[in-house]
Amino acid sequence: MTRWRWRLGSVAICLAGIPALLAAGASAQGESATQPIATKQSPDEAAPGPQVTQPPLADRLTSDDPGLRSKTIRDLLTGLQDGSETAPTVLDRQVLDALAAISIDADDADANSAIRVLGFSSSRFATQSLIVLIDPAWDDERRRLAFRTLAMQTGRDEMGQDLRAWTAWWQRAQWLTEGEWRAELTHNLARRARRMQSERDALERRVVDLSTSLYTVSSLDTRSQRLLEMLNEPMAALRLAGINLAEKELLNARQLSPEVGSLAVKLLEDSDARIRERAAALLVRLNVVEAPPAAYRALRIETDASVAASLLLVASKAPTLEGVLMAVDWIRASENARAAGSEMIHAAWREGVLTDPIGRLPALDALRSIPVEDLSASAIRVRIEAGDGADRAALRPLLESSNQDQKITVASALGRWPDSFDWVIQAAATDSSLRPAAIRSIMAHRPGLEGWRLAESLPPDEGRDLEWRQQFAEAMPPQELATVVRGINDPQMIISMLSHLSDSREGITQRVRGELLTTLARAYLAIGDASSAHETISQVVVGATSPETIGLRLRSLLLLGRLEEASQLSAAPNVWIAALSENIANESSHAVAIRDLIVDRFGETLTPSQRDELATANEALAQRTTEDGEKGEESAGAKADGEDPGA
Repeated sequence: MTRWRWRLGSVAICLAGIPALLAAGASAQGESATQPIATKQSPDEAAPGPQVTQPPLADRLTSDDPGLRSKTIRDLLTGLQDGSETAPTVLDRQVLDALAAISIDADDADANSAIRVLGFSSSRFATQSLIVLIDPAWDDERRRLAFRTLAMQTGRDEMGQDLRAWTAWWQRAQWLTEGEWRAELTHNLARRARRMQSERDALERRVVDLSTSLYTVSSLDTRSQRLLEMLNEPMAALRLAGINLAEKELLNARQLSPEVGSLAVKLLEDSDARIRERAAALLVRLNVVEAPPAAYRALRIETDASVAASLLLVASKAPTLEGVLMAVDWIRASENARAAGSEMIHAAWREGVLTDPIGRLPALDALRSIPVEDLSASAIRVRIEAGDGADRAALRPLLESSNQDQKITVASALGRWPDSFDWVIQAAATDSSLRPAAIRSIMAHRPGLEGWRLAESLPPDEGRDLEWRQQFAEAMPPQELATVVRGINDPQMIISMLSHLSDSREGITQRVRGELLTTLARAYLAIGDASSAHETISQVVVGATSPETIGLRLRSLLLLGRLEEASQLSAAPNVWIAALSENIANESSHAVAIRDLIVDRFGETLTPSQRDELATANEALAQRTTEDGEKGEESAGAKADGEDPGA
């Protein structure tokens, strides 16, 4: 100790103002020797723990036993670095003196550790000791360590290894009051922390950019392994980047290895809330069996609302009563968790978990606590389906919401209930976007002719008329359907409504079925589809021999060129003549044969009016034959001249 005090005294003489501070320190035993050092405390401690009695520690540090002294300094440094609860909360003047003595001894192997320990004290004596003790004779490593410790302790790392700058700063700082000294340290350390954080952020960005670039240029075979490595990285920014890359792979429809899902499950326990949230969001999109149980475990201890929201979405893949009660708590605790909590409740409702009032009643109360304008689609469905008439009445104003998705969801859900049927129809009368929901409601509650007329009265929804009419036709009673299609002139619309007509349709009779098939065959002929028309009309049982049915069969057979089958039908001459005109209009190659068949079959039995109709058809046929001949001559002439007939 004598050599250390001599060294300190000789150096102090060279520093203006320091002798006075030493004298004051000697009389007061160190004005700031009892300033606390930040240590990790138990959460249930109301105040810092009892101060460790320092003389034994000082005695051990000044012991003549090198082994005891080395162990003491190592244990002290380790405890302070780890924030151990057994580490001292203060270092008194005797301990600081002992540490300074160890630090100044260039031959002491524990000198570096002693310098580091001095850096954990915020007392001015510790700062003074470091500045005074720095010896030009020290090796570069120890000098760098001492200056780094000063910078860490005071926040003034801009002075680097310039001892004169440090000395000049100390000549000013030594005269600060205790409050001013604390303010100085706080300001400097905060500034240093911001600068270091900025540098760290920049470094992290570079590392992330390099890792992402390396991943991008990797082959598909090695990408999976690189992704796993990033998800396992100690650096949080790299783990986040790994999750981002995994999400991009899913967006590009690439399959991730099962190990990625397993790692994402482990990340639900990450210390970084951002990573827990993003890992849960990734698991929402993956089919990982162990994800829901892991989400439940994480939810039991989670305190961050955004993370809890993502965890609830994962857990909702396997809804339970516990999950519902967790969702209730989070809905009441945070707006950020409302949508996810509602999704959990909706999933539980779909799976039959809410049949028990123990879960259903708290769930409904929680959803009722959310302002109606903030309700998600899932919350709306549960309130309407699991709630009562008061819930449905409370949501009626949303039929006029400015939120289009919310408005359509409410209309679809309310439309299932008879007591809210009129609300949906009234809303759809002035809002075409609600027409599909209104029509579904009409089909559910009024599927007959009255409902059809009501649906027709709604504002049109361009491009969806065929769709809803087909759906309505499938739900409508057959007799009323027959009445409806008789008033429709659009053959395509008739086909869309009747093309799926089935024998097994409930309530259909052969008579009504025959009427509908006849209407459908007529529509097929109107668009020139003779094959479908013949197939359809051939299914008629009741009324198969009626003139209308026979006429439709004749027309379809003649258009198909099946004259022999057609000649076996007992159709009237005027039906044959009309079929001839139809074939001529369609430029059928069988028109001449049909005409000859009519003449041979009916001959002199044709009435004057029928003769006139046949003559008109003959003229049209002759004109078409002449035109075909002229086209043939022009084509032959062009060929003879070496020209391309199609040019």
